[in-house]
Amino acid sequence: DEAIEAISAIISRIKEKGLSKRDFNRVKKMIAGQNQINIQTNNDWLSIYSVAYLQDLGIKSYYKEQSDIENINYEKFQTQVKRVFKKKLSIITVGKSI
Repeated sequence: DEAIEAISAIISRIKEKGLSKRDFNRVKKMIAGQNQINIQTNNDWLSIYSVAYLQDLGIKSYYKEQSDIENINYEKFQTQVKRVFKKKLSIITVGKSI
């Protein structure tokens, strides 16, 4: 219950005020770094290309996604976040309550 309350409070704050520009830039940097960490081996590259192939996304889809993340601007992101969070929040819990 406490976790749900905390997450709901974070979502409410973002819904009302959006994300700060500082946090937005930190998230973009974190995603870029995580994506670099995720492609350390040939198997990682195989996964990237095979999923794109199997889903008919095109061989360059991974690079396009990275470029889209790098190039999204703060104002567009704010608009999209507020649009998404206008929808009613659905909370689903898994597991036994203690």
